[in-house]
Amino acid sequence: SGSMNGYRIAQAREAAIMAVGRLGPDDIASVVVFDTRAEVIIPAQKVTDPGFFIERIRRIGLGGSTAIHDGVLSGRGEVLAFMDPRRLNRIVLLSDGQANVGPRRVEDFARLGQSLLGERISVSTIGLGLGYNEDLMLQLALASDGNHAFARDPSDLITIFNREFNDVLASCAQTVSIDIDLKPGVRAVKAVSRDGVIAGSNAQFRFNQVYAATEHYVLLEVEIDKEHAAGGEQDFGIVKVAYTDARSGQAQTLDTAIRARFSASETEVRANADSKVGEAVVEQVARARAREAVLLRDQGRFDEARTLLQQNATDIRAFAASVPNAPAQLLELGNQYNALGTVNAAPASPQQQS
Repeated sequence: SGSMNGYRIAQAREAAIMAVGRLGPDDIASVVVFDTRAEVIIPAQKVTDPGFFIERIRRIGLGGSTAIHDGVLSGRGEVLAFMDPRRLNRIVLLSDGQANVGPRRVEDFARLGQSLLGERISVSTIGLGLGYNEDLMLQLALASDGNHAFARDPSDLITIFNREFNDVLASCAQTVSIDIDLKPGVRAVKAVSRDGVIAGSNAQFRFNQVYAATEHYVLLEVEIDKEHAAGGEQDFGIVKVAYTDARSGQAQTLDTAIRARFSASETEVRANADSKVGEAVVEQVARARAREAVLLRDQGRFDEARTLLQQNATDIRAFAASVPNAPAQLLELGNQYNALGTVNAAPASPQQQS
């Protein structure tokens, strides 16, 4: 759009050119631009002539509006043209604004991401500057199992593109499934971190791919019958992981027991708490509340929206006070929620890299 003028469009071109330089002659790439509508300026093809890609990228200019949904669908078509289970299929979306042509609601993009995930395509989203719709682009990335990053300044783009391509090129497993089978008396309540299929004592989660030297997790809230809350360590179920090795193409499986114990000692419980898991829970619950606050704001229910954002800030402060060396990123998130919860009208949730 026109807001990409000057330094922004120049840095976006350089980031895209850098990305081309990371690809080899057997890799396949396409370039799609979008303003009022989407246009494929380089159809999907092997990168045997990087100079051709670079020349076309340098000619990308400015347009008008922001048809994000159309742009992603055009990218989908290019990926599907060379769909191959032995390849990693990824769309990298860059936008500095709000979707104002075509579908523009967060739920529209969450559904789009889920549909792409079903086709084994992930979308990594990069929001540039403070004007983009973080909720929309974050949900698109989460639903499709992609990454999301916030580039405060155009100079951040090359670093973010490099990190994205490091991830893709370091993929070590594809079509990953996590199946959780709980024993009688233990029930799955809800997925806290990512969407899953939950039915009674079973829960299923899917990833398009995972990367070497990175950590992926799911958070599942469970309910346990009182008679199980006896002393001693117990088995509460089993986690089964199945995946395809990205290099050999061979199917692999792993499984591990879910073990826990109960204690009436608050001191013992606190001493054995996993602060890393606690941090993830606090952040994911806060993000869910922030999405609800946006919906309330859109309905004109500003006081209720502010209450949810203030609750986020309170919970994050309480968690930070309970652990040593709370992450600066989480503290900053709490400060942003606190600021949003004290304004007259609750805006969208804060910009935050995930």
